[in-house]
Amino acid sequence: MNTAKNLRIVYMGTSEFSSKILEFLIQEGANVVGVVSQPDKPVGRKNILMNTPVKEVALANNIKVYLLNFCKFHLMLQKEH
Repeated sequence: MNTAKNLRIVYMGTSEFSSKILEFLIQEGANVVGVVSQPDKPVGRKNILMNTPVKEVALANNIKVYLLNFCKFHLMLQKEH
């Protein structure tokens, strides 16, 4: 994975499966500079907003997170603070 260390990677994913791949890339020393994921969604009866698994991994590793928002026909990236 020497070539991945030279690349600047923006990772796109949301699911638990995707988070495992992101964790592997980080462990191997890949230069992940940002993550694009779906917005947080309400979960359970109380509709508590939960981060996506990929967002959790990114935040734990101090990686910038961008959330996808579909607004009419335009794809906008909105930086998560």
